[in-house]
Amino acid sequence: MMPTKLLRVLVKGIAPVIREYVAQELDKLRDDLGPRVKALEARPTPEHVGPWRQGTVYGPQKMVQHDGACWFALVETDTKPGASDDWRLVAKGGRDLR
Repeated sequence: MMPTKLLRVLVKGIAPVIREYVAQELDKLRDDLGPRVKALEARPTPEHVGPWRQGTVYGPQKMVQHDGACWFALVETDTKPGASDDWRLVAKGGRDLR
């Protein structure tokens, strides 16, 4: 078994080396993840804006209701949901939706 005094000396000597190594590795992770987090935070947030209205321009990530279904705008569009590739069907209405 290692004497307590010797163990303290070893820990005291190696702790700064470990601390520096961990700090360097964390800096690398921050450098790599920072731009990724900023890009994710800059993305538009999906938002339900109610029923589709003719003549309204909807931005990407906007969701509307139309003909008993929920539609998601992939790009900025003023087209009717289902009439172009600008929209993706999210939920189709069932028999209980009128």
